[in-house]
Amino acid sequence: MEPAVAINPPFLKISTVSSQRFLILARYPDVMKKFTVRSLLVLGIVATLGLTTPVIASAGSGSRAGSNSNKNAGPSSNSNSKKTYRQQIAAYNASRQAIEDGFHLAVSTAQVTLYTALATAKSSAQRSAERQAMQAAIIQAAATRSSALTTLGNRPVKSS
Repeated sequence: MEPAVAINPPFLKISTVSSQRFLILARYPDVMKKFTVRSLLVLGIVATLGLTTPVIASAGSGSRAGSNSNKNAGPSSNSNSKKTYRQQIAAYNASRQAIEDGFHLAVSTAQVTLYTALATAKSSAQRSAERQAMQAAIIQAAATRSSALTTLGNRPVKSS
């Protein structure tokens, strides 16, 4: 009969606390290097986009000789067009704010309804149904808001 030999796996010979700490610290420089490289890459992309977007956006808006049709129209027409533009912007902003307020009111109402229903719900099925009802109400409110914003159209454009 052979003597019983204790077979100890290699991972039992090392303290797990110190080995975990060692493994974490051993990878730390590589992780930080990758993080730094990624951070610099993202920062470069953001800086490039931030600097080039205004240039690209204003590329077609340069004034050319003779392109201003209101050049000889006089100061009164310019002030009237500014006044009209301000009125259009004010009306647009008021309509947009009303749409947003309606959406936020619908979401708040759905949340209050959920909280009151959860207080009286006795089973997980009832709670799940109430959460689904809240999500459906929020989806419906978002669809209504989207439709209203599409109907409202784009922001008025200032005429030169």
